Amino acid sequence: MNRKSIVSALVMMSLAPLALAADFPDKPVRVMVNMPAGGPLDIMARALSEKVSQYLGQPFVIENRGGSGGNIGAAAVAQAAPDGYTWLMSLDSTFAINPHLYRSMGFELDRVRPVAVLARNGILLVTNAKQGITSLDALMQASEKGPINFGTPGNGTPAHLTVALLNQHVKLNYNHIPYRGNAPATMAVVSGEVGAAVSATPGVLQHVKSGALNALAVMGKTRSDLLPDVPTMAELKHPEVDFEVKYVLAAPAGMDAARQQVIVDAFVRAMGEPDIQERLKTMDVQAVIQTGNAVTETIQQLSEQNRKLIEASGMQVD
Repeated sequence: MNRKSIVSALVMMSLAPLALAADFPDKPVRVMVNMPAGGPLDIMARALSEKVSQYLGQPFVIENRGGSGGNIGAAAVAQAAPDGYTWLMSLDSTFAINPHLYRSMGFELDRVRPVAVLARNGILLVTNAKQGITSLDALMQASEKGPINFGTPGNGTPAHLTVALLNQHVKLNYNHIPYRGNAPATMAVVSGEVGAAVSATPGVLQHVKSGALNALAVMGKTRSDLLPDVPTMAELKHPEVDFEVKYVLAAPAGMDAARQQVIVDAFVRAMGEPDIQERLKTMDVQAVIQTGNAVTETIQQLSEQNRKLIEASGMQVD
């Protein structure tokens, strides 16, 4: 389904009445964001929660609890009562990467259930502009002269997996340099401390626009609307290098189906609001609504792909 079709479907849903569960919610609802404040996931969670609060007449309170690749925040939700008053806004990596990297995630994975995929954003391959590397071929040639230092937000992050996937299909001589989060990893490539990086588009977009970074490729099959001149890996004849970040709404297992539907419907409706669409567009985040069995199928597929990639690369977390 293309973007116009998705937006049209969301608009139609926004006109439909929300499912009702008697007297629910009748108190504030907690939305746990398992990544730091200020990032794309946090921005989206806050914008959507404000809308949902308006629809349902109760505060939806954001609580950021990052750390351990998202496991700490997810564990808090796993331990919460499944009464409809605690939710998790997460990246898909919590469910499709972390189980294959961590000996212990701090909670049983089946205690938190993904119930909706709300959005996606692409990942860019970028280089420090002062190096003069403006294409994938040029990057490959440069790496033949000596290893390219690739910065990522840390071991086991989606960016780290993307570098590993890239290396499987585009042989590069590189060193992986993990940082502690997106912000320091981004500043490392902007300053020239490392020569290259792969990063979710929202984190590096302003630096590409300013000319500090060169965007060499989108790590997938679809170009960015905000960077329409940047080719995809598929266009560069490497369709296997296809990696993106999905934004997931999850809940404690065992929640009453009617209560769950109220919240899911409200978040999906919020995704269709024109101002939300415009705000997400500025971050290069797109709606990709999935609910029901489609969510389970997507997470299972991603988990299997990531398991194979992690095993092949020998990747480990600290």
